[in-house]
Amino acid sequence: AEADAALVEVSSKKQWTADQQRVISHKDGPLAVCAVPGAGKTAVLVERVAELKGKGVKLPNILLLSHTRKAVEELKTRVAKSLNLSVADTDFPVISTLNGWGYSVLKDNKKYLGKLKLASDGQRKAMLKDTLDSVAPIEGVNYANMLGKYGALTRIDTWVTCYREAGEDGFAERYPKADLEGVARVSKA
Repeated sequence: AEADAALVEVSSKKQWTADQQRVISHKDGPLAVCAVPGAGKTAVLVERVAELKGKGVKLPNILLLSHTRKAVEELKTRVAKSLNLSVADTDFPVISTLNGWGYSVLKDNKKYLGKLKLASDGQRKAMLKDTLDSVAPIEGVNYANMLGKYGALTRIDTWVTCYREAGEDGFAERYPKADLEGVARVSKA
């Protein structure tokens, strides 16, 4: 426990905790970084990219995924500044939301998958209804008239979209009275 709290001197300007240093110097394979807001995830990931570049890894071979567009834009901006590059450079890491990257993989492999199309609102609501039938109800949602203009599916679809795009904190800020655990459960189902 004391080792985790110990600071590691990286440069005259930066000090990293032992956990942050482990992320920065991670050797092989994928790496997931999960921490509370304000823990320094973005700064650590930017440092990780610089570390990989310093070890000869080509920047386009580096993939950073996040859940929100806001976090992606912040990562892109900070990586560009750190490496003195433009986000538009072809020699730049792949930084995307998980959904955006997944969609790009599907688009890039159309010849194997056939025609690719996004689900219509009706299809999304049908999939959401199937999901809701398989998980515990979200507290505070009236499930009567689920398919109506102001029904539960419209509200839950809005919440799930917000949760996925803004993240847990952004969702909680926008909908402070909503059942965060229930929406998270449906979002992940």
